[in-house]
Amino acid sequence: MSESTAPEQSVTERFRAARDQLVRLRTDLDAAHAEFEWPRFEHFNFALDWFDALGTGEEAEREALVIVEEDGTETRRTYAQLSRRSSQLATWLREQGVRRGDRVILMLGNQVELWETMLACTKLGAPMIPTTVMLGPADLRDRVERGHAAWVVTSRSNAQKFEEVPGDFTIIAVPDQPDFRVRPVSGAFAPSSSSSDDDAASRPAGAGSGPASEAASASASTAEGAAGGEAGAAASSSPESAELEPVGEHRVLDYTRSFEGPETFEVLEPSPAEDPLLLYFTSGTTSLPKLVEHTNVTYPVGHLSTMYWIGLEPGDVHLNVASPGWGKHAWSNFYAPFIAGATVFLYNYTRFDAAALMDQMEREGVTSFCAPPTVWRMLIQSDLTHLKHPPRKTVSAGEPLNPGIIARVREAWGTDIRDGYGQTESSLQIANTPGMPVKPGAMGRALPGYETVLIDPNTDEESETEGELCLRLDPRPVSLTPGYHGDPEKTAEAFRDGLYHTGDVVSRDENGVFTYVGRADDVFKASDYRLSPFELESVVIEHPAVVEVAVVPSPDPIRLAVPKAYVVLANGYEPTAETAESILHHCRVNLAAYKRIRRLEFAELPKTISGKIRRVELRHREMQLHPDELDPATASAPEIAVEGAQEFVDTDFPSLRHQ
Repeated sequence: MSESTAPEQSVTERFRAARDQLVRLRTDLDAAHAEFEWPRFEHFNFALDWFDALGTGEEAEREALVIVEEDGTETRRTYAQLSRRSSQLATWLREQGVRRGDRVILMLGNQVELWETMLACTKLGAPMIPTTVMLGPADLRDRVERGHAAWVVTSRSNAQKFEEVPGDFTIIAVPDQPDFRVRPVSGAFAPSSSSSDDDAASRPAGAGSGPASEAASASASTAEGAAGGEAGAAASSSPESAELEPVGEHRVLDYTRSFEGPETFEVLEPSPAEDPLLLYFTSGTTSLPKLVEHTNVTYPVGHLSTMYWIGLEPGDVHLNVASPGWGKHAWSNFYAPFIAGATVFLYNYTRFDAAALMDQMEREGVTSFCAPPTVWRMLIQSDLTHLKHPPRKTVSAGEPLNPGIIARVREAWGTDIRDGYGQTESSLQIANTPGMPVKPGAMGRALPGYETVLIDPNTDEESETEGELCLRLDPRPVSLTPGYHGDPEKTAEAFRDGLYHTGDVVSRDENGVFTYVGRADDVFKASDYRLSPFELESVVIEHPAVVEVAVVPSPDPIRLAVPKAYVVLANGYEPTAETAESILHHCRVNLAAYKRIRRLEFAELPKTISGKIRRVELRHREMQLHPDELDPATASAPEIAVEGAQEFVDTDFPSLRHQ
């Protein structure tokens, strides 16, 4: 175990005390602010000091991870099983040459091997670079080069993407799903042939996979795995057989060989709290991704605040809709629920089906649900009453949630979706917490452990009402990144004058409740009025024809700029002049004159690979559409194809001219 800085209590005891304090005060934000202090450690290892303690404590037989596939196939792991399996994997990785400080690209989907590997790498002190499976060779080259990756853990099919990627790294190949499953066998795990899953596939989703005692012995299961075709073919005892065919110039090791060896791990030295643990490539909307570094404490300890926001308690069943490779996946599919001692539930599907998702939530008894606004928007187009026992805790993050969605869910489920605000650079900073009245469209209040300040972008002075959201660094929140790896200039830009600058503009009311205004570079002026894209979008999306919208400034010779809405239509609506007129009329009725949407276009929204709207691309498109209305002294129109664009202008419709 890691060393403790407080002789009277172990690291585990101190961390548990902080966790229990926030669970106890989860509905009393004022008391939590007054009482909570970040636990600070000299040494800490989340997998050894916390997860293994759960795996050997009263939570040992509680399910830690449940994954249900679209065909009904299940994977279930208790805390004890994941603890032992990750020790087994960590020992095998060490035998293959993985050392403390070696950087490991994790490029896996929502499958049990991802959780096994995250825990194993944490035990080893091998920093992880979570990477989405959607990336191609060009992006992977950037991640290998800037991340200095020495190892890649990915599926056999995705391993081929690295064939032309230069670098001195070894690939560890996980057999492709669904032909490969791992299942509990007498307390151990062994690879099994695809035929051994026929019984699992026939069970309805949510049904148990049966006790381990019903399976064969560990030795028999190993023999069964050896007979299981491709997976078994690599299960020879000779060291050479651990290698598969190389991919390009890169060695490839067989992940299934890690099931051979003991389910124990020898701790060689303590884990310094400030050692790197995670490196995230953020999905920039205006530039190349930044490489955000996190340590053994910034995410593992920092997500106490995320647990507090959600209101997670021991025994909760938590569903978070997120893809691996992004910070939010680690937030709510790993750290926050495991800190709470909850169950992580995932439902893998190829195409979103609201009824099927709600069926799974009903079967598994989901008590806590987090989804991005895109998923909430799709859900409210279905019959929400299909879910007879809705989760008590519903939250959203990623982009601000519009008030209309909150109202629809409240009506059907009797619960408020509580918005939260955080960044890859930190855990949750601002949130609507359990028991707190939800102000429609608001982000909530600052969470325990954070001291916020608003800075006027024009004067660099503190503001009481609106400005860039910043965090005071004295004392420094434990959750905050140490900086951007390999980029001292961007780090210095974000950390200056005793503050961390988020780059987001917010407003704050007399009760300390924050409302999102926009990215500092998204807020724009029209006729000398400062306009918030989010405020305008919140009105546009209330129209029944609109499922998604982005508002950007469109160049105008008189007003400098006017608000333009790019709209994605809901099912059943056509991109006609009549639809445009109806939406513009709705905006006229519900917005002040200086905020009105003046132009509208139906189009798919450009997004980053993580799903964030690239408003910068839409702004450039507007400069191309209206080059004659730009000030040549201050702007230029980049070359962007705009063929076929049909723009509707409010003055085109006689019914709107006198409103």
